[in-house]
Amino acid sequence: MSLTGGVDADATVRGPIGNPTARLTVTAAAIRSSDPAHADLPPLSASAEARIEDRQLTASLDATVGEGLQAGLRASAGLRAGADGAPPSLDPAAPLSAQLTLEAALERVSAYLPLDGGRVAGQASLRLAVAGTPEDPLIDGTVSLRDGAIDQPSIGLYLRDVRLEGRGRGDRLVIETLTASGASGGTLEGAGGISLDPAEGMPADLTLTARRLVAVDTDDAEVALDADLSFSGRLPDYRLAGTITVLPSEIRIPDQLPRRWSGWR
Repeated sequence: MSLTGGVDADATVRGPIGNPTARLTVTAAAIRSSDPAHADLPPLSASAEARIEDRQLTASLDATVGEGLQAGLRASAGLRAGADGAPPSLDPAAPLSAQLTLEAALERVSAYLPLDGGRVAGQASLRLAVAGTPEDPLIDGTVSLRDGAIDQPSIGLYLRDVRLEGRGRGDRLVIETLTASGASGGTLEGAGGISLDPAEGMPADLTLTARRLVAVDTDDAEVALDADLSFSGRLPDYRLAGTITVLPSEIRIPDQLPRRWSGWR
């Protein structure tokens, strides 16, 4: 991913390092992809500000990509003074407030994502509010993706009809719906949730089920599989377990190979 444009930043800091007054602003204007294939995409513009004053951190972010993306963040949190020359740190028991909004036509912003030649599409929406404290956060809101598509030619994965519905409930983000179909056949479904409580190690319980999903579709191979996977545990001991069954598939071997051949990559 290669981008062009400019970023301006300005920072001021006054007072003792353990309890400073500080302001940081960052502005990015007319950031564009240098890929000729994305020449018609609108530029990315963003502005962000963070302030520290009276042991209080406030932050804001606004970003747009034409009419393809509008995102905003407003947050505030309490700090505790640093000791022995250390900077201030987040106070785990101080009130926390954050609001995050996003509306994105993913195909219009895919040039700004690290997709390694891939493509995503669909309409994404996010409305989340976080309250409580850093050690006991409370989440409310929704996240969704409809009419989604994922193309990853480097591994031969092509998904269509991707749909996601999630909701914040207390300290958890819960996946209520996750479905997709393979462009060449099969289905994919997911469910579960993850806690955002760092004191509890952010426990997760997620499942992913595939049925006759064509997970590799390239000139060299077409591989279909069934899968029943679970992702569970908590930091730092998350665990991925389950079974993957490769169904009757096709591997295509050329009739003739070149005299010099280094193998498939």
